[in-house]
Amino acid sequence: MSSREQLRAAVPLAAPRRADAGDRAAALIEARPPAAAAEPGTGTCKLTTRVRADQIAWLQDQARTYHRRHPRAPKLTIEELVRLALDHLRSAPDLDGLVARYRTG
Repeated sequence: MSSREQLRAAVPLAAPRRADAGDRAAALIEARPPAAAAEPGTGTCKLTTRVRADQIAWLQDQARTYHRRHPRAPKLTIEELVRLALDHLRSAPDLDGLVARYRTG
């Protein structure tokens, strides 16, 4: 190694160690808190689902028009609209009737 390639350091540097896939997976599992330990409402999860094209167009239109009606309010997002819909469904007094109406109509 030439003198140009040598680095001067007061602290001895350890040689980099290549971790295999098992070591990386173990490190990721240890770094992540268990899902059962999380309190409800403190975190978020990704919701992946299929929605009809007319429904997503309606959601996007609602987000745009809400911002036009309330320009000083923070922008309304699709995620926020989905959370609102889920909260509304959760508090519905007759969820069974609502599902039956949706499936027949």
